[in-house]
Formats: sequence, C-alpha cells, structure tokens
Amino acid sequence: MADAGKGSWFSRLGSLGGRTLAVLAVIAVLVAAADRSGLVLDLSADRRFTLSERLVRILAGQDQAVELVSIWSADEEGAFEPVRTALERMATVSPRVTHRHLDPELQKPLLAAFAERHREAQPRSLYVVRGERVFKIALGERSRLYLQRDVGGALLTLAEPTPPAAWLLQGHGELRPGGGGEDGGDQLTHLLSLAGFQVEAVTPARSADPRADGVLVVAGPTAPLGARDLRLLGDHLRDGGSALVAVDDRCPADLGAWLRLRGLAPGPARPQDPGAFFAPDAACQPPMVLVSMRRHLAGQEVGFPHHNLLIEAANPQHQATRALAQAGVPLLLPWSVTVDPLPPEAFGDHAGEAARAFVAAGTQPFAAEALLTTAPGDTWAKPRAAPLAAPDDLARAPARAVAAAAEYQPAADSVRAGAGARLVVVGSRQAFSDAVLAQTHFANAELVRGAVAWLARRGVASDIPTAEVASFQVRCGDGGLSLVLVLLLAVMPCLCIGSAMLTWWDRR
Repeated sequence: MADAGKGSWFSRLGSLGGRTLAVLAVIAVLVAAADRSGLVLDLSADRRFTLSERLVRILAGQDQAVELVSIWSADEEGAFEPVRTALERMATVSPRVTHRHLDPELQKPLLAAFAERHREAQPRSLYVVRGERVFKIALGERSRLYLQRDVGGALLTLAEPTPPAAWLLQGHGELRPGGGGEDGGDQLTHLLSLAGFQVEAVTPARSADPRADGVLVVAGPTAPLGARDLRLLGDHLRDGGSALVAVDDRCPADLGAWLRLRGLAPGPARPQDPGAFFAPDAACQPPMVLVSMRRHLAGQEVGFPHHNLLIEAANPQHQATRALAQAGVPLLLPWSVTVDPLPPEAFGDHAGEAARAFVAAGTQPFAAEALLTTAPGDTWAKPRAAPLAAPDDLARAPARAVAAAAEYQPAADSVRAGAGARLVVVGSRQAFSDAVLAQTHFANAELVRGAVAWLARRGVASDIPTAEVASFQVRCGDGGLSLVLVLLLAVMPCLCIGSAMLTWWDRR
C-alpha cells in the first residue's frame, strides 16, 4: 500500500506540472552553466552582444585606466540602449576599462565635474578618457553600427605617445581664439584637441615653421597671405605635409590663385577668361555666394539670412566624408562658395597641356575629387549684397561641389620619403566658426574630424567591421502567403484548443 501511495503522490505531482518544473529546472541549470562559462549565443539583429576580436585585443592591451563615459538623457534611453549594452560588454574585457553613464538631467553635479575637468560634457556623446587625454565620439541614431570601430580608433589614437600637431595659421583675418560667434576659433581648437591633436597657433613672423607631419589649418583668411606665408604653405605641402583650408567669397586673391594652381579652385578664384586658368594674376569673376530657397536654415535672419546651405550629399567613398555619408546628418555652410576639383583630366582634350601647366607651377601630379555637393536644381550663385531672387532656369542648375580634396605624389625633395601632400578645401569660412560648431545637431564637427584624420593619415581601426543589421523576412507568392495565413489563423488555434481539451479530458 505504501508503494501505491507513493506512486499516487508522484502522479498527483505530475498532474500539477512536475514535468514542466523539471524541464524548467534543467533549462535554468544550462543557462547558469553558460553564464559562468561566458558562452553567449547572439541572435540580435545587429549582433550587439558580440565584440570584434580586434577590439577585444585593443581593450585587453590597455596599459592604463580607460573610462568610457556616455551621456544621454533618460528620454533617449530606448534609442541608445544598444550602445549602453555594447559599452558595458566592453568594460568586461579588461579590469582597466570601465563604463560610466551620466544623465544630463539627473546627474548635473557629476556632469559639471566632468565638464570642468575636460572642458566639455555634451549630451548624446561618448567620451573615451585615458589619463588626462580624452577623445569624443558623437552619438546618433546609427551609432550602434559604428560604435566598435569608433571606440577602437579612439583607443589607438589616445595610445599614441606623441600626438600629431594641428597648426592654426593666424595673422590674415582667420578664425581666432576669442573672436566671438562668427569669427571665433575656440570650438575648432577644442574639437581638434578632442580628435587627438596637439593644437598650436602659427604666426609665421614669430613662430617656427610647422612640422611636415602635422596638419596646417587655414581657417578662413580675409586678408592677403603674402609671398612669404604662401611660400610657407607651399613648402609644407612639398615636404609631404597636409592642409585644411576654409574660404568664402572674401578669399584673398593670392590664396585663391595658389589653390587654383593646386587643382582646387574656389569660386572667387575662377578666372573670367577660362584660357587664363593657369595665370597667377588672372582677373577673376566677381565674388559670389551660393543660395538655396529650399535647403537652408531658417530662423537665423540676423546672422545669415538665406545665405547658408544645408548639405546632405557627402562622398561615401572618401575617408574624409565616409562617416558623414553614413550618419546622414546635414552640414550647415553659411556664406558658401563653390570649390571645384580640377585635375588635368577635367580639362578634356587639353589634359596634357593642363598637366604641364601644373608641373610648371610646382604642383606634383595629383588626384582630386569632390567631398560635398549641393542638390541639383536647387542652388544658384549671387553677390553677397544682391537681392534674393531665384533665376528662371533654376530647375536646370547643376549640382555644385562645395568641398574637395586632393592627394599629390611625393616630391623628390620631400623630407617625408614616400609621403605625398594632401589638401582639403571647404567653401565656407563660417562652417568652422564658434557659432556653427556650437550647433551640435549639424555634422560640421564630424566634417572636421574626418578631414583632419585623413590629412594626418590617421585612419580608424579599419579592420573593426561596421555592424550590419540583419533583415528577417519571408519571401513568398500568393500561394505561400495563403498557406501562412491558414497556419496562423486556423491550424495553430485548432491545435492549441484541441490540446487543451485533451489535457482537460485526461485530468478529469
């Protein structure tokens, strides 16, 4: 009788779900074992729980403390939850790597302390802190796809024992420290520092010549550079250096002619006579700015009424603008001008003649391409003070380049053997001003970061792949769709109801 009672007890336990409890217990043991062993089965669409092997090696190889500081509000937690997950996983790779999140609304004292130490603490940002150096990564809707690549690149940059130099040319009306909203260069200086550069101002009469391994930044001069400073710029490029130049319709004639003879022609430097393209003293067209009635920033009438462009077309093939094209965030270019890339092949039947003219001007053979372009049928040029009136043939207006890059073959007397010069010209002085760079909802800062990284030959950790979101979908015809509907609406409900009825009958 005891055995019968015992069997009856187990039967009752089974009827109450003992088998189910046993299965759940086995599953719990398996999950606990997998957790202790570190095994992970990542079935997420963007593989957010899987770190690149290259990034893991970089994280594990850190020889000093690294802090990943993310900043976004609680309202944005849903959008940035994949970023938080990835950062927390990065922090488990090495005891020297930690992650800390700051909420700009709920943790204002901590945010203020961070800003006091590092001079900045902007929302929707990730700061990679290593010792006293910091590298900023702007966060957006697609950051989860590029996060591992960007963090790896930041760590490699911060680990450099000698940061590369960025030299800001001064003395010709360029953006300058303390210059105010439209003429200030404080944001540009700080941005270059957050990109891993050691920033120094250069006044040629009182400063040493910039090293060839640095980036010379010419941020919107409005007065002539003169023969001496143009020679400094030319020597820097001939030695294998690089330069980032921003100009508008006030571009000095001598700088415009110098750029034209290097194959990047700003609008104010285009000769009235196309046959005089290679003449340094050619009479140029009247200064013009580009205008759009549809793609511009409204509500800024005091600063630049309609005389600004919102640029969305960035070259996805060029390293300087690849991140811009991926992010899909527009740039703001006030008082902008065209910047045409004109390599010898752009002259058609006169390509040979153009190549010889470039060589005669001291320009090494080069390749040039546009970085930013306007939308076709949208933009026209006019003098800065002329009335705002769209031309009748605006629909036929071509797309115009407003930024371009050139890479030159090494010169025979270059101090950097095997390294040719690089040059980027952006057709908007105020695009790099304090007033515009402070507006973080535009991608101007990303343009600066991408341009100087390419100019300094500092690529991101290119072997860390960009994450790809897998698309889960079913492709079927009308017959297959009907079968799926039958399964979902008829077969599956009938099976569930039938199983419930059989279970009830068995237990009754």
